[in-house]
Amino acid sequence: MKWILGDNVNINDIIATAVVLPEKTKILEYFQNHTSNAAYASSTVFDVTTNTDTRIPEALYNDGEYRWSATLVYLFEEYNLRLSAEFIQHVLRNS
Repeated sequence: MKWILGDNVNINDIIATAVVLPEKTKILEYFQNHTSNAAYASSTVFDVTTNTDTRIPEALYNDGEYRWSATLVYLFEEYNLRLSAEFIQHVLRNS
């Protein structure tokens, strides 16, 4: 199973180069339409844009081909975290 960001990426780099996607709403809906396959009480996410810690409920998700965490969804929703082009095409084909 592949991560939605691609392989061997640095999260600071992909936030720094993020842009708002015209497909953002569709991608967020795709995330919301999948149920968690593992959940944890909460997780502290270090927000690299504000240099603060944010606590969010943590969970892991997958669609059979890609996997993601609640942390990645938070960073995508709040800061337009750059997703892999392959994953974006996968969402558009399967939405």
